[in-house]
Amino acid sequence: MELHATGVRKGWFSWIFRGSAFLHFAASVFMLFVLVQSAGGTVPVRSAYISQNETLVIVSWVMSTLAVLSLIGTFTILTFALDKTYRLILQWAWMISVIGGSAVVVNHFIQMTVIPALSELFLVMPSIRLAQHMVEWDQLLSQLVGIFSLSCFAISGLIYTGVMFRTRDFSSKLSWWSFFVWTILLLGTIAYRWIHGIVPVVLGVVIFIYIPWLWYVGEQVKPQLSQ
Repeated sequence: MELHATGVRKGWFSWIFRGSAFLHFAASVFMLFVLVQSAGGTVPVRSAYISQNETLVIVSWVMSTLAVLSLIGTFTILTFALDKTYRLILQWAWMISVIGGSAVVVNHFIQMTVIPALSELFLVMPSIRLAQHMVEWDQLLSQLVGIFSLSCFAISGLIYTGVMFRTRDFSSKLSWWSFFVWTILLLGTIAYRWIHGIVPVVLGVVIFIYIPWLWYVGEQVKPQLSQ
C-alpha cells in the first residue's frame, strides 16, 4: 500500500509539471493574440479593443494568472524534491517567488477590473487628462511586472538551479537548461531599464524554452521524491 501511495504521489507531481507546461503554452497563445492587442497601440485603439473583447481579455489574464500560480506550484515541489541539505535556502527562494507572484496577481486583477473600466470611460468621455492617467497606470504596472515580478522569478529560479547542480542524480542537462532560462529572464529585466519593449520578446524566448523544460523535469523529480 505504501509503495502504491508513493507511486500515485509521484504520478501527481509529474502531471503538475506537465499541467504547468500546458498552462504556460495556453497563456503564451493568449498573450500573443489577445494581450498584445490590449496593451499595445494608442489609448483610443486599446480602449476600443478592450471594450469590444472584454470577456476574451479577462480570460487571457485569468489564464496568465493560472500559469503564474502553477510556476509557484512547481517551485513548491522542487523545494521538497531537491537536496534537503539546502531546504532553508530553497524556502527563501520559494518565498521570493511568492512575493513576485503576488505582484503579478495584483497586476492582473487591476488589468481585469480597473483598466476595462477606464477604457469604457474613455470611450464615453475621451479626454487628454484621462488618457494621461491611463498611460500612468500602464507605466506603473509595466514596472511592477517587467522589473519587480520577473526579477523575483529569475532570482528564485537561479537559486533553485544552484541547488539542482548540487542534487545527486539530478540531470546536469536539465540544470544547465534551467540556468539559461532564468539567466535570460534576469538579463531581460535588467535591459528593461533601457529598452522598455524588450519584455514581450524576453518572455516569448523564456516561455519557448521553459515549457519543454517543465515537461522533462516532471520525470526527473520523481526519483528524488522517493528518497
